[in-house]
Amino acid sequence: MQNWWLMDAIYYVPWDSRLTEPVLTIRSETYNERGMARRARVGDVIEIATPKGLAYAQFTHKHDQFGPLIRVLPGIHAARPGNLADIVNGPSAFMIFYPVGAAAKRQLVNVVENVPVPEHSRGFPLFRCGTPDVITKKVKAWWFWDGNESWPVGALTPEQKKMPIRILVNHDALVNMITSQWTPETDRMWWQVAE
Repeated sequence: MQNWWLMDAIYYVPWDSRLTEPVLTIRSETYNERGMARRARVGDVIEIATPKGLAYAQFTHKHDQFGPLIRVLPGIHAARPGNLADIVNGPSAFMIFYPVGAAAKRQLVNVVENVPVPEHSRGFPLFRCGTPDVITKKVKAWWFWDGNESWPVGALTPEQKKMPIRILVNHDALVNMITSQWTPETDRMWWQVAE
């Protein structure tokens, strides 16, 4: 009874009358030697299967309210690159909040290695955020958010449009953003600035 929390982490092998006990098989490389799911850690590099190939992201920060922050790395690959550390040390395509632990547990992503977060991505980024108008679905006044406090800024300059947008996405949205080469600057979703 005490191990019910492991249910999502195992496969039950079909019953065989020759067996005297149920047989369990661990299904992911993200489990430790005792068969327990390993918690996602800062520095984890995740592999994301998309219709166009494999994409990669790194878990860089854990926020108390929004959860894991990832930096999506540029490019889609036919196979896992041998120089993954070089890609991690390069620039980011974008940063976004994404439930890394839940996605790994459900095998939507694979944790392929843990690499120190590069110096240029260690500080918590400054985000832009806003509430869309109920009718137009556009943000009229933007706010900046540093992870603790937010303050109004109104309309954005072209440079400020490159800032990450404070949103938490599910797996399907993340894959769509990656395959469409989404960036905060080219965003055309509902949180777009009103014209």
